[in-house]
Formats: sequence, C-alpha cells, structure tokens
Amino acid sequence: MSAHAVSTRRPVAWSLAITLAGLAGVAALDKLLTVRLGAVALAQWSQLQSLGELVAGVVGAGLTQGLVVLAAPAGDHALQMRWLWLSVLMGLAVTLPVALLAGVPGLPVAGWMAGSLDALDSPALLAAVVLAGAWLGIGHMQLGALWTARGHLATAFVITLGLTIVSLLAGALAPPHDLPLWLAASRALLVAALLALVWVGVRPHVATPDWRHWSRTHRAELARFLWMGVAIGVLTPVGQMLARSSVAAQHGWEAVAAMQGLWRMGAWVGSVAAGLMALWLLPRWSRAGHPPAARTLLRDGLKVVLPAWLCLLAVWWWQAPLATLMFDARFAVPPAVAAGFLFGEAVRAFSWIFLFGLMASRRTLAVVLTEFASLPLFATLVWLVPTAGLVGVGQLYAATYLVYAASLALCFTARRAA
Repeated sequence: MSAHAVSTRRPVAWSLAITLAGLAGVAALDKLLTVRLGAVALAQWSQLQSLGELVAGVVGAGLTQGLVVLAAPAGDHALQMRWLWLSVLMGLAVTLPVALLAGVPGLPVAGWMAGSLDALDSPALLAAVVLAGAWLGIGHMQLGALWTARGHLATAFVITLGLTIVSLLAGALAPPHDLPLWLAASRALLVAALLALVWVGVRPHVATPDWRHWSRTHRAELARFLWMGVAIGVLTPVGQMLARSSVAAQHGWEAVAAMQGLWRMGAWVGSVAAGLMALWLLPRWSRAGHPPAARTLLRDGLKVVLPAWLCLLAVWWWQAPLATLMFDARFAVPPAVAAGFLFGEAVRAFSWIFLFGLMASRRTLAVVLTEFASLPLFATLVWLVPTAGLVGVGQLYAATYLVYAASLALCFTARRAA
C-alpha cells in the first residue's frame, strides 16, 4: 500500500469516527427523549437546541473553519496556540451579547421561547443553561479545530466520545421531567472544564510582552471568517426556528416532529459528508497554498457526495422502519413526504463541495451572501406559500437547496473565470 493511500485513509477513518460518534449521541438522546417525554417534547427540545446554535453556530460555522485554514499551513506549535486563543477570545466576546439577549428572562427572545416550550419543565431556566453551555462550548469547538488543523483527529474523537457518553449517562439517570435540564447542565459543566484546559495550554504562549501586538496585527485575518460565521451561525438556527413555527401554525407540532425526524435521519448522512469535508478536505485544500481549482473540488468532493447520495436513497427506501427504530412509529411518513426532504439533503450535500472550496479560498463574503439562499429562504417560502401538508413543505425544502447549490457553484466558478 502506498504512503499516500495510508495518509488519506487515516484522516478519512478518524473523520468518520468523530462524525458518527456525535451523530450516535444525538440519535440516542432523541430516542431517550421520545420514549420518556414524547414526540412534542422532542420537537420543542430541538427548537431549544437551535437557540443554543445561535451562539455556538456563530463560532462553529466561521471562526472554527478560519482556525483550520489559518493554522493548517503553520507548523509552529506556539503560533498555532496563539491562533487558538485569539479565536477563542473573539468567539467569546462576540457571542456573549447574543447569549445574554436570548437567555435573560423578561427579554423578548427568552419570553417567546418560554411561551412556546409548554411540553418542557422550567423552560426559562432550561434556555439559560442551554445558552450557557453553548457559550462555554466555544473553547471545545476551537480546540477541536486546532486538532483538525494538526491532523490529530484521534484526540478529537476521544473528546467527542467522552462528551457523548456523559450526556447519555446524565439522560439515563435523570428523573423524567428533569431530563432536558440534566442534559443541558451536564454539557455546560463539561465544556466549562475544557475551556479551562484550553487556557492552561495556551497561557505560556500568550502571557508574553508581544501578545497584544501580535493579536492586533492578525485579528483582521480571523475576523473575515467571523462574519461568515455570523451569517451561517445565526441564519441557520433562525431559519430552522421560523420554519418550525410556521409548520406548527399550519399543521401542528406533530408535523414539526415528523419534519424533525426526517432532518435527523438526513443528518446521519449529511453530517458525515460535511464532517469529511471539514475534517479531511478543508485542511487538505488549505495546505495547498493556493485556491483549489473547480476540477480539484469535484474530484475530491464527489468521493464524499456520491456515497452520501446512495445512503440517502437507502434512508428514503427504509424510512418507516428507521423512523420507528430512531424514534417511534408516529415518525414514519409517506414516501412522497420523505422524498422532498431527502432530495433536498442530497442537493445540500453537493453544494458543500463549493462551500468548503470558498472557505479554503478565504472568500468569506461569497459564503455570507449565499447563506441567505439556504434555511432563511426555506423559512420564507414556508411562511409565504400555503401547503396542504408535509408533501408541499418537503418540495419547498428541495427547491430551496437547488437554489442554494446553484448560487454557491456560480460564486465559485464566476470568480475563477474572471
């Protein structure tokens, strides 16, 4: 076996392991919530998780990718640790106002969320703990990005698996009505400990006289990824929340639960594809030292996307038994409903080839602009276009991602052609 094949297979294998560990944890917790609290509670817990993503997503979709792009070409340990701490500080500073505005009782967002989470106990307290965990979790996300840039994916896998196991233990031991609070609190405590460990690791490299000058000099390089994260990290969860609210208003929370079930099943495939691109292809394209060509993107990206399409086809074919296994029989939907959502996931997976290509090229403005054509567009269509049922909602989902994929491909190819 050639050295190139070995060097390729190892990061691919670890990327799959990390992604699957995270997905397995989410699926197990979904099943636990469904069995112990019901489908409506699961749908409202997902709504609450999207609120947390308003905080974490700003960093996870922007600064995290920026840290991979900037730290991957730099082999110097001290320099990488400086990039790590700068990204953590920027993430904590930018997202703290969002966390406070969304979590402080009495403010509009917190009041709206508390009023719509009637199936969960102590919704205001629960929202505050979820948001605290999302904010403190910035250290964990950026540490994972640094390991990705270095190729130390085995370490990232161990931490991901550990977080999953602790969450499952908390869920298994919690009293039924306190289950969501135990899940949120256990995660908040764990990520707080990881943030403290990050500080211990970076302190020798940032407690120096030249740190302030260095950080001011390099802040702009990282800040361009911050705006990308603001677009994706805010627009994606907001789009999800607004779409759920619109579907609930038209068809009820049971329909939202069914839609959420399809999203979760599609995420098993889509998240693996996105994980491979983020953990394997993005560092690879970033280390090349020049923007990747469209031919390179398609050659590498289709190695991920084509198997993903086959898996999504299998999910569609066995949707009913999979829904029963992952949740319960109430989550099974007709094939026409599943087809729209899963076709949208297939197009979305293809679009990520150009999305990560734009990130590797550091063309963050294009990423920001095209993000309006993803979930925000879907939420707008669901609000504006009356649908007779989930079949129509699924068709709107598929149409959304056709527009999104076309806009990303156009942005990438148009600039290179110029």
